[in-house]
Amino acid sequence: MKVGRQILELLSVETKPHGVAAPPVTVQGDELHVGPGRLGRRESVTFFVLVDGDPTFSRWHALIDVGFEEEPEISYSTSELKHTVLRVFLSMAVIFVIVLSIFGRNN
Repeated sequence: MKVGRQILELLSVETKPHGVAAPPVTVQGDELHVGPGRLGRRESVTFFVLVDGDPTFSRWHALIDVGFEEEPEISYSTSELKHTVLRVFLSMAVIFVIVLSIFGRNN
């Protein structure tokens, strides 16, 4: 599958039903190479990737009677990401202060 933007990281691979072996996958630039492998009837594999920018998809395969489904796109605005990073940073700061106060009392 070609996503049209640099794939920064393969975040996770999910299979249904849970525990089914996923085919091997490699990332090469803006392409996700899957297989060879075996998927049975009613089995699915979902790949979650982090890309640099808005993706455009093109797929090719040599499989018979195999369908592809695109999940709704997950996107975050820059302000949402900034707020998320700020919340994580503040949470870590609070945890750090709590840990310091606990260790400070013990010494």
